[in-house]
Amino acid sequence: MTPHQFDELGFGGQMWAIHKGVRKFVISVDFQERLFGLLPERPKEFTDYDWRSVEWVRCENVSDVYRPEVVSLNRENK
Repeated sequence: MTPHQFDELGFGGQMWAIHKGVRKFVISVDFQERLFGLLPERPKEFTDYDWRSVEWVRCENVSDVYRPEVVSLNRENK
């Protein structure tokens, strides 16, 4: 991802990034340095202790960012 793509990206919750061909959960972003804070999986809970396991990578080392679609099943009785 280029710095321009990073700047134009709409950030939000539940984001995943592809880093070195592996899908990783985006737990945080450093906008000034254009860094992604990545974890191997989405944590069920996150404490201050877990910050030591965050992998900070430059945007140029991320090939793609996405949000999984949430499927809502509307089960109305007709």
